[in-house]
Amino acid sequence: MQVQCINLQSNSLVDLIGMVKKGLPIEAFHLLRERLGLSEKALSDILCLSKRTLTRRKQDGRLSPAESERVLRLARLFDKAVEVFADRDDLAAAWFKSPARGLGDRTPLFFSETEIGAQQVQALLVRIAHGVFPG
Repeated sequence: MQVQCINLQSNSLVDLIGMVKKGLPIEAFHLLRERLGLSEKALSDILCLSKRTLTRRKQDGRLSPAESERVLRLARLFDKAVEVFADRDDLAAAWFKSPARGLGDRTPLFFSETEIGAQQVQALLVRIAHGVFPG
């Protein structure tokens, strides 16, 4: 399993779960921030990371398992959006920040803050990929 936007590779789902439980490197946060074109504060807010906690994570070099899971969730959605938008990071990042009719005119970033919302973003991306529903 590969999550390209955060340079994460694992040999299996079990391996990936182990990586999340151990805590992803803080670099995953920074890579995701760059790919989405967000400020550190904006991504921290989306991932529910306070400024103080982020500072500690930078010193430790690792995210907590819960934080890692949130980073992974958003990174996987971003990778799917890049795939749907013809391998264009810029289009995927812009889509994440723009209100989507299929999400009640909320942004995919807003929906990605929770698991249930992320499932809706994933479903919308699948519909867009199949030309069933405009974003």
